[in-house]
Amino acid sequence: MIEPLSGQLNRRCSIYLSRLMSDGKADQSTKRTPLWSCWCKVEVIGGSVFWENVQTEEAVTHRIFIRSVKGKSRPQDLPRLIELECAGFWYRVKRVTDCNSAGRFTLLECEVLNAAVKN
Repeated sequence: MIEPLSGQLNRRCSIYLSRLMSDGKADQSTKRTPLWSCWCKVEVIGGSVFWENVQTEEAVTHRIFIRSVKGKSRPQDLPRLIELECAGFWYRVKRVTDCNSAGRFTLLECEVLNAAVKN
């Protein structure tokens, strides 16, 4: 995997902890707690990778690279259910890995949800 260059981290994203909350009826709503904002690189995955993921029921549509920060953005530091908002779109993180095991960038494999709606 090719690591991004510093100038390629050109989009601002906000990272949220996501929780499903019961609204007292039969429905559930998503409660998002902001964790932090950072610069990222958003990359759309290729068609063959997308279809391989769909067949395993993991709809990964984008790769998002963020700079690795100890205690904050490394794979072992991130909570299980996180979502990102970037440029008007919400992404649900499916997998978190250390890009090339180098400790410089964290790679978030995500599924795009929909256009961002302010809560």
